[in-house]
Amino acid sequence: MWRQIAALISGIVVAYLLRAMGGYLLYVQYRYSDYSAGAVARYVVDPVVALLTGALVGVIAKHRPALLAALSLLPSNFIVLLAAQRRLDAAHFLFMAFLVVVSLLLGAGAAWLTSRSRGGVQSWRHSSFGRVTYCASLADSGLSSWPGKKASSGV
Repeated sequence: MWRQIAALISGIVVAYLLRAMGGYLLYVQYRYSDYSAGAVARYVVDPVVALLTGALVGVIAKHRPALLAALSLLPSNFIVLLAAQRRLDAAHFLFMAFLVVVSLLLGAGAAWLTSRSRGGVQSWRHSSFGRVTYCASLADSGLSSWPGKKASSGV
């Protein structure tokens, strides 16, 4: 439980810090061109922030890393939507909402893949029921699946 809370809080903090770092780097790089900085922020910085935050949450979380990554990205993306709401028409606002959903999905996917690659999430195919069946078939064949347990004399 505490690990899940730590994953969520660290994801929120890292998402804000990465957005601030990306904004500073864009300010330094595109000091006099607002249009290109906004496009780079929307199409490059936001997905990179989502992927890195999702990967961090995937490393920390034990259960439901995709949900935790999406929840940790939600506050920073919600602020982007609130800021864009006042100055955009409906079509552009819907496009920004679409980009936020894509960002959330990228972060959730990165968290799921990271957790899956390190063995943190069990899918329905790798459930304990499958292990029990596998261990029972080994015991029937006369082999032991547990270390230190002697093999039974065959039947």
